[in-house]
Amino acid sequence: RIGSHGRLRPENDTARRADLIEGLSDIVDKYDGFLLDQFGVIHDGVAPMQHALSTLHELLARGKKIMILSNSSRRANPTLHRLRQLGFPVEDFMGAMTAGEHAYRSIHTQRLKMKLGSNCLWLGRQNANAEAAYSSYLDGVSLNFVASADEAEFILLQGTDNIGNGSERVQTLSYDYEASGEVKNELHDLLTLAARCRLPMHCLNPDRVAVKPNGMLHFMQGSLAAHYQRYLDAELGNDGKDLISLYGKPTKEAFAHCLAEFKKSGIPSERVVMIGDSLEHDIMGAANGGIDSVLVAATGIHKFSVMTTSYTVYAWSAAIVSVLSAGLGLQASKKTRGLPGLAVISFAGICIALASVSLLGMPEEDPVSPLTRKIDTCKLRRLCNKFHAHPNYVLKQFKW
Repeated sequence: RIGSHGRLRPENDTARRADLIEGLSDIVDKYDGFLLDQFGVIHDGVAPMQHALSTLHELLARGKKIMILSNSSRRANPTLHRLRQLGFPVEDFMGAMTAGEHAYRSIHTQRLKMKLGSNCLWLGRQNANAEAAYSSYLDGVSLNFVASADEAEFILLQGTDNIGNGSERVQTLSYDYEASGEVKNELHDLLTLAARCRLPMHCLNPDRVAVKPNGMLHFMQGSLAAHYQRYLDAELGNDGKDLISLYGKPTKEAFAHCLAEFKKSGIPSERVVMIGDSLEHDIMGAANGGIDSVLVAATGIHKFSVMTTSYTVYAWSAAIVSVLSAGLGLQASKKTRGLPGLAVISFAGICIALASVSLLGMPEEDPVSPLTRKIDTCKLRRLCNKFHAHPNYVLKQFKW
């Protein structure tokens, strides 16, 4: 169990300088097993990334083994089915492990050992796949789904659209949590009562943010679990530290399952590499699992944090022009009693203002542009130090 307000630190928390690579062809001979994240790496939720399919075919053609390790709240089989629909050659994959599958197995075991009650408050999604996801957690597990915190023995956090399921009292949130990341209205009431009732929460996706198909970020279940931890802290203090269970990456258990599968194919852990877009989950998880890792920088959740900005040249140009203009203005002011010089200095101020507007406006207006930029190694190093997560390699996008 992991308090969701904190982060798992890798056991070997040693800072290292990552090697920048152009594609997987640069390192393919070092590894036989490839653990792949989904969203932000091989697809965007709607379609495969630009080079994903061709890169996978190159790996498979060389006899490399591929397995999906995702923090999706879906179980493994629905995940593979979805990848098949997107055109991925899942028949050639070794399989998949998801946070949802990890959670299901843990809850199933706890129920068999009578360590977990049966009354469950389900927080779920409202989309075409919601009912299938809900039903998959009933397979072999005798759960009684309730609609309020005071009836529940634990919370199952699968989504942030609905409170309750399998009941006429299902409540749909009055606002879009994924867009705002704010806890208010009925969600505030729920977490307040849940904390008072000391309800454990099982979070089926520990990711805090994810990339939407339009390239922008939205808030995920992991962020709501972090909010709940603050409610628990306020209500219970230290007694609420162990009431939230997170599954999937970066837990050692999720990686151990995958490494056991590779071992069955004769691939030792030192020949396995994790490829993902999240320092907090993919890269830190790889360190927890004792394997190497590759950070995909330009198509995932860190793309606005570690890529150079396309407006940097314009900003520096404006700044240089401003300084030169100011210098000319000061020289001119000595000869013309200051008035022309002041005009030139005013022009410099306008240049600086335009540069500032550019700096503030670009990220939201051009969400796809990170692919056209370079990796900023200084920004990358600072972010790695922040998360105590250090990849072996960094590349812009998943490609050969």
